[in-house]
Amino acid sequence: MVEGDPVLLELSGNVRRYSAALIRIAVAKSASRELVRMEDVSRKAPEKMLEAIRPGCPLGEVWDVWSRAVTDGGYEGRFKRTGYSIGVNYAPDWGEGYILSFQRGESRTLRPNMTFHIPSVVEVSGLAHAGTSETVRVTETGCEILTNFERKLFVR
Repeated sequence: MVEGDPVLLELSGNVRRYSAALIRIAVAKSASRELVRMEDVSRKAPEKMLEAIRPGCPLGEVWDVWSRAVTDGGYEGRFKRTGYSIGVNYAPDWGEGYILSFQRGESRTLRPNMTFHIPSVVEVSGLAHAGTSETVRVTETGCEILTNFERKLFVR
C-alpha cells in the first residue's frame, strides 16, 4: 500500500446470529480530490435513503432516491441494488441473499421491524470504490440506525 491508496472496509457485528454490517473508507496519509468527492457522494446518498425509509414505501422508490443522489453527484447511479435484508444468518455471509433488496422497480413495501444493510458504493473504474453503509430497522414512522460509527473518509 502506498500513500493515497484507499481501503474499503466492510465489517459486521454479530449477536446470536443477527448481524449489523457497515462500510467505511480509509486512505493512507492523503486523499485525492476525486476520492474525497466520491466518499462525499457515497455518504450523502444513503442519508437521503434514510429520510425516505418508512412503512408502506416501495423499496424501488427508496432505491430511486439513492440513484438520483449518486447521479446528481456526478457518478453512475444505476447499480443493481443498494441494500438488502439482513437478519439471522450463517457464515460466511451476513445478508439474507436476494430475499428483499432496494433495487430499481422493486414494488414490495417496507414494514415495521424489517432490517436492511444499505451500502452506497461509488466507483471510478481504475481508481477506487468509495463506500458508506448502515444497518437500519424500519420503525412505525421511519427507520432506526442500528450501527454506530462515524460516517467520514478516514485519513491515517
